[in-house]
Amino acid sequence: MTDTAPLVRHTAPAPARSRSIVRVALFDETDRVLLLRHAAGRTPGLGDLLSGTSSGREQPEEAAR
Repeated sequence: MTDTAPLVRHTAPAPARSRSIVRVALFDETDRVLLLRHAAGRTPGLGDLLSGTSSGREQPEEAAR
């Protein structure tokens, strides 16, 4: 008697691996931006937290320091 079930591959496709690498890179970049802003005495805005980027704009009272 022969088995007629199709063979199933158990290896993950390359795109799934590359997506996880991108997620780690974005997480690291977000942490770096938040640490830099904290060191400069600035609090991150909601946009910074969501996008992981810094707007580069300072509030007027912070610029006077």
